Amino acid sequence: MVGILIAAGVTTVLVLPIIYVMWWSSKTSWATLLPFLIQLPMSLLLNLTLKQWFSGVILGLGLPEFSALLLLLLVAPITEEAVKLLSLPLLWYSPLPHPAATGEPVGSWRQIRAGGVMSGLGFGVGEIWAIATLVSLLNPAIGGYPWFFYQGFIIERFLVVFIHGLTALVSYWGYWRWLPVTYLAAVGLHTAVNAPVIPYQLGVIGYMPVLLYLVFLSVVAFFVILITLTKPEKRPRRSKGKPNQ
Repeated sequence: MVGILIAAGVTTVLVLPIIYVMWWSSKTSWATLLPFLIQLPMSLLLNLTLKQWFSGVILGLGLPEFSALLLLLLVAPITEEAVKLLSLPLLWYSPLPHPAATGEPVGSWRQIRAGGVMSGLGFGVGEIWAIATLVSLLNPAIGGYPWFFYQGFIIERFLVVFIHGLTALVSYWGYWRWLPVTYLAAVGLHTAVNAPVIPYQLGVIGYMPVLLYLVFLSVVAFFVILITLTKPEKRPRRSKGKPNQ
């Protein structure tokens, strides 16, 4: 069982420096790291409990294979994007300023965007350990291989972390007013990311097309996140010829 846990540790060590650089580039307060930290255990709890229960219920219905796969496809986007949003209230608490902070107030759009990204990235890192734990518990023979046998696991989990960051960013973009709309948009995007799983499980396509699709989406997610985090906060324009009120 140790092998896959070591692989999870390797994946985490590889992705954490990138996540730190992303946070630093946002120039927001330390409060935007709170969603990352809280999502680590929340991801573990969701993946090890509620998602397993939902999956068991769906599989127990005796549905045709395609219908069961379709329902299983929706479990992750609906539950995971909802859990990521639970960190949103934390962004109103800012105990320490960022060393390179630009002075935006707590609750600014920059803060919300960065907090959303960190929420998704934290969930993705927690999911690395959740999957490793599930494999160890449910299939200890496979989980006990030497860690270097898990190159596919390491690559896939590394890539998925950034996709989680992007879907959370989409959801947080609505803040409070448009939150239902952006949450549904995040669920739709998440579903599209997972969609190739169905033809793969049915034997229609192989693993390589799925991996290439994942690589493409993760690269897009990485650059969208980076551009979003480094984008300056828009300032309201003052009307010409009018004194400040």
